[in-house]
Amino acid sequence: MSCCLSVGLRSTWLVERRTCIYVRTFGYHHVEPKRIPHPLGPGHLWRKCYFVHPSTQIPQAEQKSLWLTNSALQDGLPALYSNSVNIPYDDVRKSVKEAIDQNVVYQRNTSLTVRQKLLRDEISTGLVPAVMNAIYSHSDSSLPLWCHVTHRPEIETYWKKGGNNFLLQGSPDYLIRTSLPLPVFMPVCDIRPLPDNRPTYRPVNLQLFQRSFDTIDIFGGFRLGSKRPYPHTQIIIDMRSLNSRDQMVAHAARAQFGLTAAHAITVQLYEQQGSYPIKMPEILDVPITTQCVITNGHMFAFACYQLNGLDLDQHDVPNLLWVRGPFSLYESLDVDEGAIGVNDDCVQLLTSFLLNPLVEYNCRQLDSGSDQEVVPLSEN
Repeated sequence: MSCCLSVGLRSTWLVERRTCIYVRTFGYHHVEPKRIPHPLGPGHLWRKCYFVHPSTQIPQAEQKSLWLTNSALQDGLPALYSNSVNIPYDDVRKSVKEAIDQNVVYQRNTSLTVRQKLLRDEISTGLVPAVMNAIYSHSDSSLPLWCHVTHRPEIETYWKKGGNNFLLQGSPDYLIRTSLPLPVFMPVCDIRPLPDNRPTYRPVNLQLFQRSFDTIDIFGGFRLGSKRPYPHTQIIIDMRSLNSRDQMVAHAARAQFGLTAAHAITVQLYEQQGSYPIKMPEILDVPITTQCVITNGHMFAFACYQLNGLDLDQHDVPNLLWVRGPFSLYESLDVDEGAIGVNDDCVQLLTSFLLNPLVEYNCRQLDSGSDQEVVPLSEN
């Protein structure tokens, strides 16, 4: 009797495993269906993938992360950030100082001393929203009307490199999405190929380990049919990486590649009208650009990324990464005066990132008003 029951349960598990919605025999754990199925189509199972976390503390993190994402690090920031934004910086600086002072007042009411570094919750729910509100409220730009801010969305994407499967899962603290894309930072014709003698790595050198997945949600923070699908800016709170530029660059490369790659796969599925297999574009017709701000509440680093293609084994047209910083937002915190020495350069870069203008050319309108069927990626 027990033998027949065991065989029956095993057969049921194998059948339901093929449908990508399975119930474990013990515990009845329900797994939701994939928001984007396997690139070969529904019914195909994911094999083992090397799990990639956005932040890392491995040796030579910058060099290894650039190899993993087929990216080339550029100097400074793109040229468009040299133009100042029309905004009253004095008022913004005052509002930013008030946001920091509010955290000092809270600490003063609970302790006789003031910590020089804010806690993660104080940054996530206090400082970052207050700074964003200060910049948007003092701006005459129409960008705030075109954007949508999501708190801790789940970002997940998949890619192949060197014959291996890689999976990245991340959750930025804030993701700003817009109805139009950011401008292309560098024309493809001006991109220099990667050197042929660039070192290569195995997953074991990257301290990556395989995991088996029955379902993978390729998700870029929006669902098909969204009015604001384009990734504008990620704001990531990282309490460790800013102590090392090597780890900071690695975090910026991984997080931004994961977001833009998920967006590219989603767009490709939309253009194929939901048909499979998904044809991964080796070189994108229009590069996907995004921005990233990494902060620990005191220090702020700024990064830009341009995804040019998903063929990560070619060297002719690499993806591009720009990183600048970190900058201190203030010099110190005082019990009576609050924030002392607010950094104008940091405030100006924050303003430029949050109000970076959008472009209307070469836009893929992922609009639910289309006559074609829209494939939902999320029920939320």
